[in-house]
Formats: sequence, C-alpha cells, structure tokens
Amino acid sequence: MQFTRRQFIGGAAGLSGVAALGGRVFAAQTLPKDPIQVNIVDVAGNLALTQGAFDSYAAQKPNVVSMIAPFIAEVASRPGATNSA
Repeated sequence: MQFTRRQFIGGAAGLSGVAALGGRVFAAQTLPKDPIQVNIVDVAGNLALTQGAFDSYAAQKPNVVSMIAPFIAEVASRPGATNSA
C-alpha cells in the first residue's frame, strides 16, 4: 500500500489537530431544557419527500422537538429574498 504525499500531509495534519485539541473538538452539546419548535421553510417543494423523516424524528425525540411547523413558500417570499425583477 502506497501513500501519496497529499494523504500523508492530511493524516499528519489530522493527528496534530487531535493531539493539540485533546480530542474535544466533537464534544456533544447539551440538550435544551424544554423541547423546541422547528420551523421549516420549503421553497423547492422538497417537503413532500422529507415530511416523513421530520415526523419520524419528532416522534422519536419528544424531549428535543415539541413540534415541526412546515411552511410552503414561493421563492420570492422566502426569508431574505429580494424582489429585483
């Protein structure tokens, strides 16, 4: 098995980063005290494909998510959109 120079440098950089930071880079964040409401703005029409996954997550994690509120919007009415026609 041969290593390229790029693989060696990438591995060395990764190992030095873990050594310098002590492996605490990916520490888990604390959960919220109360379940939160997740608002989803769908401008591409993808909600029809992903609604089941969102509902499943909310059902499996009631201590994290209280409600998922989808909102179907036109591109011009999405948050941050500018009407420069």
